[in-house]
Amino acid sequence: MATVVSAAGPGSGAAWRELGYAVIRRPDVGVGQLAIDIVAGILGPGAKAVASRVDVAAPGTHGGPWRTAGPGVRPAVAVWHALTAATLENGCPWVVPGSHAGEVGDHDRDGAVPVVLEPGDVLVIDTRLRHRPGDNHSHQTRVVVVVDYAAPR
Repeated sequence: MATVVSAAGPGSGAAWRELGYAVIRRPDVGVGQLAIDIVAGILGPGAKAVASRVDVAAPGTHGGPWRTAGPGVRPAVAVWHALTAATLENGCPWVVPGSHAGEVGDHDRDGAVPVVLEPGDVLVIDTRLRHRPGDNHSHQTRVVVVVDYAAPR
């Protein structure tokens, strides 16, 4: 299972750089913690939201292919805000820890781990990290809001 930290920032910086992702449990940091504060701790001050989307995975939905933003992308993170539980059954995200740090082939999924989220939890990933949402084999819909942030130019 995924590595969990209480908050992104100085205490988890080494793990963040090595793994390329962090799971933040809202009960640990409080619901008042702003996502941009978490992002600023990773990308530095001046990080900006550059895109957003809602991912609704109805029962029977295929999660999609493994993906990354690709090499050469300026430092960026995607912040997944879980509105519903994301379980193994309903298509939680999967990540390949450390894959952001080097070349990864199309079929390189070795070491992939599921990231189970409770409503209110946040998953922060380096956009170069190999990841994919899982397939929804349940009778429940999974909903996350994803906001992409980039470091200042």
